[in-house]
Amino acid sequence: QLLRLNPAELLLLGHGENSIFMLEAELRQYLERRNGNGSVIKVHSVVADIRDQDRLAQVFREHRPQIIFHAAAHKHVPLMESNVADAVTNNVLGTRRVLEMAELYGVERFVMISTDKAVNPSSIMGSTKRIAEFLVHNAALRTRKPQASAPRPPTQVSVLLCEEPPGSRSRVYPGGGCWAIRSWADPHRPHPAAQPPLGLKALTPRAILDRMSAYARLL
Repeated sequence: QLLRLNPAELLLLGHGENSIFMLEAELRQYLERRNGNGSVIKVHSVVADIRDQDRLAQVFREHRPQIIFHAAAHKHVPLMESNVADAVTNNVLGTRRVLEMAELYGVERFVMISTDKAVNPSSIMGSTKRIAEFLVHNAALRTRKPQASAPRPPTQVSVLLCEEPPGSRSRVYPGGGCWAIRSWADPHRPHPAAQPPLGLKALTPRAILDRMSAYARLL
């Protein structure tokens, strides 16, 4: 979906080497079908743990990303109930590390892809994603008041709340969609209480992309 926006470069970063390998292969096949071997979009694959601050700093220094879509998380609800420590460090600490690097290296926009499980969470996984949303909220408050001496504009952050899409490895029921974007542009606005998306129509992948793009201001 993001390739349709024609970025100059696309960086795939994840902890699972198989997932990264398969995604890169899929993207390259798509680019070859669309543009032939002369595709101008560069795809970079990086295997890294977002909890590793030094490794993240190395990646940010080398690639200098402009926009980040942060979807990295442990998502399997039952599995995380018995692996609490890893759920917390990956979903909470990992998000904090990526946010810190985004601010430090002047990333223009940070969009966190969250989950419906974070709405009134009843599981470890949902709770960790909810905490991660609060981290993004705090970053939004912080970056809304840049220092006069700041060398560059602050990173703009937002959250896109989605249900696990069809085909997701962590999905346990059919359907899927994306309901709402939480963006904390007003520092005086309290953190919104998420409401269950009753009666709202699930969005298509294209509509989800349109919302992602709008919040990253790519279109």
